[in-house]
Parts: sequence; C-alpha cells; structure tokens
Amino acid sequence: MENKFKIKSYIVSDDKPVCFVAEAGSFFNNNVNLAKEYIHLCSEAKVDFFKTEILHSPDVIMKNTKILLKYPSGKNGKKIITENYRKFIERKVMNLDSSQKLFEYSKKKKLP
Repeated sequence: MENKFKIKSYIVSDDKPVCFVAEAGSFFNNNVNLAKEYIHLCSEAKVDFFKTEILHSPDVIMKNTKILLKYPSGKNGKKIITENYRKFIERKVMNLDSSQKLFEYSKKKKLP
C-alpha cells in the first residue's frame, strides 16, 4: 500500500520528489518586517511550503510559571541563555492583524 496525501495541489508520496518546507517557527519575535524578509527569501529559494507558528496570546503559559529555558546563543553557540518560559512566549506574541498581513504576504509570494 502506497502512502500518499495531498497538501493543496502538491502530492506527497513514496514515488514523488521531496517537498521542502521552510520552518520559521516564531523566531522573528513579533518583528513583521523580519518575517516578511524570511518569506521573501523562502520564495526566492523556491521552497514548496512556508510554515510558521503564530501565538496571539501569552496566556497559553501560566503567568507565574517557574519553567526556565536554556539555549545556546552567540556566534559560536557557547553562550547559554536562561529565560523564564512565560517571558519567552511574551516575546513571540503577534496580534492577529499582523498575522493576517504575513498570511497575505505569503500568498502574494505564492507560498502555501
């Protein structure tokens, strides 16, 4: 039995070429211009799909959480950043109007 599914008009299956997904996550930290630049570069690179996360409320995380994130930073990744998870999420929140603008820009660049 062949594994096969469709994303828009793109068929993904065992006998089809690989599809490329540009994963932006929420790395752009609510900076719409940075997100648009990334979408533009993905379009230029002819990726098949653009995927991101849009957080419109920090309330997905409790305000008084004690959860800490630790991640590498800097040019060589040797610096370790420790950040409260709620503060991390607050940096990623984007209002729905800005999210809509990114969605429209992505469509304009023909990136599903």
